Amino acid sequence: MGQPRDINEVLASYKKQLMSTADVVGVYVGLCEDHRTECIHVMTRCDSPELRRTIPKTLDTYPVVIEISGDVRPLAK
Repeated sequence: MGQPRDINEVLASYKKQLMSTADVVGVYVGLCEDHRTECIHVMTRCDSPELRRTIPKTLDTYPVVIEISGDVRPLAK
């Protein structure tokens, strides 16, 4: 068995799919609550059981964390 893919490669390969999910407003690589384990964060406008069923719990071997952020807007100038 080969080396696992880098988390940034994994995110790049799934980004379009994740961003096309209703109410997903962003994705990024970050750390889990233990502040050591790399994971993929999926930012959403809201929370719902349907959304939680749609977003996978892992991508390849990396955990996925759902983060309820609300709408994302550019900062005012």
